[in-house]
This record gives sequence, structure tokens and C-alpha cells, in this order.
Amino acid sequence: DTITASIAAAERATEVAIVWTAGRSGMGSTLDAVTDEVSLVAELVDFAARLAPQSAGVHFHLMSSAGGLFEGQTFVDDATVPLASRPYGTGKLRQEDLLRAAAAQNDGIAYTVYRASSVYGFAAQGRLGLIPTILTNGVRRGVTRIVGRRDTLRDYVYNEDIGRFVADRVLRGAGVSGGEVILASGKSTLIGEIVAEAEALLDTRVYLQFEPNPSNAEPMSFRPSALPRDFVVTDLRTGLRRVALTLQTHLSGQ
Repeated sequence: DTITASIAAAERATEVAIVWTAGRSGMGSTLDAVTDEVSLVAELVDFAARLAPQSAGVHFHLMSSAGGLFEGQTFVDDATVPLASRPYGTGKLRQEDLLRAAAAQNDGIAYTVYRASSVYGFAAQGRLGLIPTILTNGVRRGVTRIVGRRDTLRDYVYNEDIGRFVADRVLRGAGVSGGEVILASGKSTLIGEIVAEAEALLDTRVYLQFEPNPSNAEPMSFRPSALPRDFVVTDLRTGLRRVALTLQTHLSGQ
């Protein structure tokens, strides 16, 4: 009985971190696809609520989307109200609301919501964003289909910067300041500038096909003051170079 009680006490003294970075929905997702994803997050939030009394507390880390929440808005800061204009953004807001409500009702739940802007980086599989797509097709001499315009303004943030920041928050535990944080570079870039950087980096012309009626051309920008003070940002040129080198190594091995 003493051993059982000691084990139970140890379990209660253990803090649990739950990290949600999954989901396949994107800016073009349908309402049904987004609803399914919200249901999965709801199940995980319910699990956190059941787990909290049996542990020293639960810190729930939810990856959200600044792009989905602030599409069409510029100079976004901490005071900017999300205005989701698509099912994707509405779904992300619903996920955030579920988590906030659970934390408000349960003192054992702490949370951090990461509102990431346009994330780029190397990915061997899965959905590719604009930058890795342009670089991949540039290496292969392929054509990249663009659903924005050359003057579309976006904030691109390197995936490894986000990974380091989230990992640090997880390791620091529930004592760290939570709530909603914006993960962006704080410096917006035109698609045309991305193309020029890619061409200079690869030393070749990048072939593009712009949609006549682009579905993803709204601008977005974020004030540097909106970013966490301890969020370290890799400049775009360095990030592009790292992605290109990793990509070229990957493709050469195929």
C-alpha cells in the first residue's frame, strides 16, 4: 500500500505537456474538413481536463495560424482582433476558444497558443509552402503555380525558429507565461522579392504561372513589437540558403 501510494503521489507530482501541431487543413480547406479537425482538438482538450486532477498540472501547447486569423490585415499587434474570413481561420479560432474555456474552468490547465505566420522550411513529405515549392521547382527547372500576385505581402518565418521556441516553452513547463503569442519575422516580403532571392541563390531563372484570379493574394504584416521578446528570428536570406542547401542534398540522394 505504501508503494502504491508513493507511485500515485509521484504521478500527481508530474507535470504533463500536450502539444498539438497536427492537422491537414489549410487556407483552402472546406468547412467539413475544418470541423473534423476541431473535433479532434476538442477530444484532446477533454483529455487534458480529465488528466489535470491526476497530475501536477497540464500545459497544453496549441499550434494555430496567424495567416488564418489575420488574413488581409496589416501591422498586426497584440491589440489586433482576429477576423477569420475562411473556414480555416474560423476553425483555428474555434480550437483556441475550446482551449481557453477549458483553462478558465480548470486551474490545473495552463496553455500557450502559437499563432504562426507563413512558415517555411525543408520538408521531405507533406504540403509544401510557397518558398520550398519555388526552390524545389527551381532546382528541377519546373513551373511553380502562384495563387497570389508578385506584390502580395506576407511575413515568412523559418520553421526551425518556431521549433526551438516551442520546444523551449515545453521544457520550461507550466510556469512559463502562456496565452496567445504571434510567431512571425516582423518583416514582410513581397512574393516578387522571394522569387528574386531564389533566382540569385540558385543562379537560375525561376518559372512561374500566376493564377488570373488569385485566391490567396491578401496582404499580411506583423509589427515586431507583437513578437515574444525571446523569439529569435533567422533573417530570410539565411533561411532561404539553409532550405536550398538541404533541398539540394535531399534531391541529389534520390
